[in-house]
Amino acid sequence: MNKLMKPLIFAIFLAMLAACGKEQTASTNMVDDFLPVDEAFQYSAQVIDNTTIKAMWEIADGYFLYKNKFKFSISPSAYQLVNVTYPKGEMTDDEYFGKQESYRGQVEVVIKLDAKQSSEKLVLESAYQGCADKGLCYPPEKRTSTLDINSI
Repeated sequence: MNKLMKPLIFAIFLAMLAACGKEQTASTNMVDDFLPVDEAFQYSAQVIDNTTIKAMWEIADGYFLYKNKFKFSISPSAYQLVNVTYPKGEMTDDEYFGKQESYRGQVEVVIKLDAKQSSEKLVLESAYQGCADKGLCYPPEKRTSTLDINSI
């Protein structure tokens, strides 16, 4: 290698490193454009009566939840999940999942229970998945709520 080649190769190497740094900064800024999952989809659950629970999400503007990604489970075994009622959502043609029903703004899901025997505490596990209109889909999420079913 002649004397001119080493500095030229070194300069090209430095330029490539600088370009990688800019790409990483752009990628980091893109992630900063999206809300954390718990801000995009604010979850809560409440007891309505001794056989009914309501799971609720406040959905930030520019975000949505998929209806078919909701899943619920109940413990202890003294309770059995009988029925889940969903409101009507809006139909969209999703780029990745095809025709999907989804929710924006707010969604309330009513969960009906059957109590085999009385128990004060109930654990509701709610699973869901949503996306941002700007193109980010969050991984499936799970939240657990411990509720006092006899508090009403």
